[in-house]
Amino acid sequence: MATLGYSSLVFALFAEIYGVAALMIGSVRKSKKWLSSGRQACLILFPLLSISVIALLIPLIRKDYRFEYVFETVNNAQPFYLRIAALWGKQSGSLLFWTWLFSIFLFVWTLKSVKTDDPLFPTAAILLLLNIGFFNVLNLFGSNPFNRFWLNNLNGKVYTAFSQISGTVSYQPADGMGMNPLLRHFGMVLHPPALYLGFIGVFIPAAYELSALIHKPDHFDWIRKTHSWFLFAWIFLAIGLILGSRWAYDVLGWGGYWGWDPVEVSALIPFLLLTAYIHAMIGFRKTGRYKAWVAVSGLLTALSIVFSTFVTRSGLIASVHAFSASPLSQYLILYLAVSLITVVVILLIARKNFASQTVLRKLSFEQTIQTREFFITAMIVVLFVIAAFCLWGILVPNISALFSEKTISIGADYYTSATGPLFLILVFLTGCFPLTSWGVPFTQKIRKIFFLLLALSAVVTGWICINLAVTQPLRIISIWVLVFSISVYLFDWIDHAFVINKDHRQFSFVRLFSQFSFRRPRLSTCLIHGSILLMAVGIIGIEFFQKETQFTFKPNDTRSFSGFELTFNRVTKEDTLEGYLTTAEFDIFQNGKNITTVYPKQKYYETSQQMTTIPGIKSDLKDDLYLILTDSETSAEKQQVAVTIFYNPLINWLWIGGILLCLGGILAYATSLRKEKTSS
Repeated sequence: MATLGYSSLVFALFAEIYGVAALMIGSVRKSKKWLSSGRQACLILFPLLSISVIALLIPLIRKDYRFEYVFETVNNAQPFYLRIAALWGKQSGSLLFWTWLFSIFLFVWTLKSVKTDDPLFPTAAILLLLNIGFFNVLNLFGSNPFNRFWLNNLNGKVYTAFSQISGTVSYQPADGMGMNPLLRHFGMVLHPPALYLGFIGVFIPAAYELSALIHKPDHFDWIRKTHSWFLFAWIFLAIGLILGSRWAYDVLGWGGYWGWDPVEVSALIPFLLLTAYIHAMIGFRKTGRYKAWVAVSGLLTALSIVFSTFVTRSGLIASVHAFSASPLSQYLILYLAVSLITVVVILLIARKNFASQTVLRKLSFEQTIQTREFFITAMIVVLFVIAAFCLWGILVPNISALFSEKTISIGADYYTSATGPLFLILVFLTGCFPLTSWGVPFTQKIRKIFFLLLALSAVVTGWICINLAVTQPLRIISIWVLVFSISVYLFDWIDHAFVINKDHRQFSFVRLFSQFSFRRPRLSTCLIHGSILLMAVGIIGIEFFQKETQFTFKPNDTRSFSGFELTFNRVTKEDTLEGYLTTAEFDIFQNGKNITTVYPKQKYYETSQQMTTIPGIKSDLKDDLYLILTDSETSAEKQQVAVTIFYNPLINWLWIGGILLCLGGILAYATSLRKEKTSS
């Protein structure tokens, strides 16, 4: 099985090298035979790499501990789905999985290109083959997932190598180490594949864009052909980030959803830039402008993914999200440098073609800032600035380490203070969006509505702040902006429910729902923007109003916290296949009524000598009561537990908004495919 998997990687490398050569020869000689042969090389990578993936999956499923990779990621107690997830649980398997997904994208895109005989295909395919070939080389020569254990009977030492070492025999341990206990959660099991789909989904349109800028820099038909690919990537980046946030909330035991870990931030940057690209693309389709924004944001997204790959896989950053230090860092630095130089050079050469040929209507500055173009541009700029602050936060500690013995530490405070006001501006711009029109400033009616909603939201904000005793200016402004944005969308929804009947506007209840059609972009736009506001509700709730306390309980003790009464019943300890599990039982009362029972837990893993926490959560749309078991005495004579308790108001609107965001993205993607098919 190891020989089959490794041989398939070798054959895939030959196919990648041959594909690059064939496409180059075909492009220079204008030879259809060579170009066709190059396409075949692109297509054969998927079956070859599938063989390698299957060759690693089978030992994982069978718990074949002769493989070093299997030993490090699987153990006898691990269920079937975690043995599958182990494929991307360590560096070498994750690289193989990444390369295999890349081959799927290349396979699909090549099939589509064959049908259209696209002249931009060869150069784009060469770029993609070079990228997939790079990761294949890392697997073959830097991080081989098919290494096995070999035992020297003379000295009793166990060696790791792909091929049998002289004087050794195959060795199989009785059990494996198993997957990192912190990663055994549905969010983290699905989080890497979702992010990989998003990351790799960007490479295809980015390569096509580079090909277009090289061969036809004054033609921008590539925007239409790549839009759906970028949107597909955006959806999976959103899914990956939301799953990662839920994992942090459920597993890490600090009562939060986002810790501004450098690896988290490196995954957020591509999502921000891709969001900027989507807005620029909308502006281009509506006005014919934004060419430079579209080109730059698309390619910078690809660069940010290369950077994120470097941060995660080089060992540069110590994080539960990242892989440990490895010899791959020098190759990844080279990969990042070559990618950066390539993109910058091509953008500089093609920059003169980005100027808009559209004749603009002359508007004063006051009128211009009331148009949809201004709000789109402002959104793009803010997203770029946030991404720049995030990038700086990652780089500063490492730059300081190069020039000083004292390393500068960047924590969550930097990110929240630097990006918090900018995210608030984004919420405000999102709220104003339904009131704006392309190329036209506010009408007198819209201007009155704008100021009326500002005033009404100020009244509502005052009432909220008085009831919640909010006095900090930034928090008051944040609540005001959010209330205003929500009120605008409610107004827009009701306004679209009016129909013209005999020259009079008449309210139609049916129109409240029929205005949203699956065939029109309004539904996806409202879902995406509305979900952003719902997520902002959850973020403001937990960031501004979270409460925390610690209690020690003995059986039948009752403590009050944030309007709840908690009664401790018992604590139990039971052995598991990998260690032991401690479970505490609490009854939760509110207004004298028993509303639920929660079971915060601690699980200890003997092999890794690691303790993990499983929170007990009372959850509804209003709030979460979140209990973490921090210490316990389980003997029958002296039962006692220590718990940390968080009160997280409105947090579930973050998860609801995240789900709606992804649904809106899926609808937008379906709409883009339909438009692409129609235009073709």
